[in-house]
Amino acid sequence: MSIFVDETTKVIYQGLTGSQGSYYGRLNREYGTQVVAGTHPKKAGTDVDGVPIYANVAEAVEATGATASCIFIPAAGVRGAVMEAAAKNRSDVIVQFSNSGGQFFAGKSLEDAFEAKVLGSVSAARHIHMLAERYGICVIIHTDHANKALIPWVEALVGYSEEHYEKTGSPLFSSHMLDLSGEEIDFNLSECERMLKRMAPIGMSLEIELGVTGGEEDGVGSDDDIGADNPKLYTQPEDCLRAYQLLSPIGHFSLAASFGNVHGVYKPGNVKLRPEILKNSQDLVKETCGTGDKPLDLVFHGGSGSDKAKIAEALSYGVFLSLIHISEPTRPY
Repeated sequence: MSIFVDETTKVIYQGLTGSQGSYYGRLNREYGTQVVAGTHPKKAGTDVDGVPIYANVAEAVEATGATASCIFIPAAGVRGAVMEAAAKNRSDVIVQFSNSGGQFFAGKSLEDAFEAKVLGSVSAARHIHMLAERYGICVIIHTDHANKALIPWVEALVGYSEEHYEKTGSPLFSSHMLDLSGEEIDFNLSECERMLKRMAPIGMSLEIELGVTGGEEDGVGSDDDIGADNPKLYTQPEDCLRAYQLLSPIGHFSLAASFGNVHGVYKPGNVKLRPEILKNSQDLVKETCGTGDKPLDLVFHGGSGSDKAKIAEALSYGVFLSLIHISEPTRPY
């Protein structure tokens, strides 16, 4: 699944009337995004900078023909807003948690931060399971960017998925990401192997990262990684082969391979995308292991503001999941 937001995409801003929503809605309009509507149950009939406000997503879609939604509402209401948008568009949806998001969901009263991250994530996942059934939608529940320090958090969540699987026949979470790209590759792959051996028997998938995707996301990484001459931004095909040979016999995994991509939107030319790295990795695995075409399930992190041709080339090499804004940038937001 690759999601493109370009100058032809009609986007609803849920929460456009708030300070953050109006601020980023304005920036994205300047960037080139078609922001065609906002939503607020008590402010229907008003507008923000000429953008009409509707009571809910259903009314906004009917009036504007919007096909995408961007959510800027208080965190406590995000889960419901996401599922409302998915149900209206009869769409599957991925709900992604960070460790800090889990802690937020637990509230500020728990003194044990680790316990809050675990229990908040578990509570939110259970909440989503119940409402997704009522909305009639398929929700993939994923946790993103867990570095070495967060391995215990992921292990705890896998434990809850194992319990859920015993009771229901399905895991509580669909997948987790281990981002150990900042560690030595031997440690990275051995930890991923250990975790996948627990996850695969209960139908879970593991996302791994090889090479460093620049920028910061979920508190992992920093802008210090960004730079066209930084070799850490480019994954080696031989490392992708090692991952495939080690993990594919165990269960399903996806691979965030770095080819110059950076989280966030950056000035063109600040980094150099090299999607041929993805092609070379796919070709090496195919030739060495005797697989079919494009054996690696690749994930594209970052890329907003990049050249359209480079993005299209990357997707042609087996990227199955990405979220990229491809309008030509006028300012580096």
